[in-house]
Amino acid sequence: MPVPEPGRSGSRFLYAPFDAAAARIDANERVLEERWIALTFRLEQIEAGLQRLEKRLWVAVFAVISAILAQAALADTRADCLEATDADQRRAACQSILAEDGLSDADRATAQYNLGNALALKDEFAAAAEAYSKAIKINPANADYLFNRADVLARMGDTQGALADLQEVTLLSPRDSEPLNNMGYLYAQAGDMDRAYRMFTRAIELEPDNPNPHF
Repeated sequence: MPVPEPGRSGSRFLYAPFDAAAARIDANERVLEERWIALTFRLEQIEAGLQRLEKRLWVAVFAVISAILAQAALADTRADCLEATDADQRRAACQSILAEDGLSDADRATAQYNLGNALALKDEFAAAAEAYSKAIKINPANADYLFNRADVLARMGDTQGALADLQEVTLLSPRDSEPLNNMGYLYAQAGDMDRAYRMFTRAIELEPDNPNPHF
């Protein structure tokens, strides 16, 4: 027969159940503690992941906002190149556009043309003629480019160059009386009154109500 443990009396079965219950409680507590540690670790990972995601989202938002602001600034610059009434502002805007990478030929021609207009307003006719020439090189069939280059060439005293451009304009825009009218003035200034008369007559035939050829 087993001898009772010191400090305890009676049957061992009186105490065994209580020891087992305590052990189960202790085991459950350890399990719960391990689960809590694992859950805490997992929550910390989730929180860290959310913080990284939030940072990425903010970076994306800032990138989108920056792109929108850049496009808005570009749109303002292009508007200034096209419409600014101040010649210096228009010239600066057009030069800024021409410095861009990846500019399409159409946009480059437009910017050169408007740069020419700004330079002409400043009486910088040689530079204006150069800008118009660059636009014409890209789009030689644009009557406005040729018409404006003819104007600055005439102001520079290059009558033959101006007449050549205006003749090209009459082929591109046969229903426009303005190039004929300007050719008439240039011929008159050169003393060729017969050709001047023919140009004015053709201009009047196209636009009888236009007062310019009647002078």
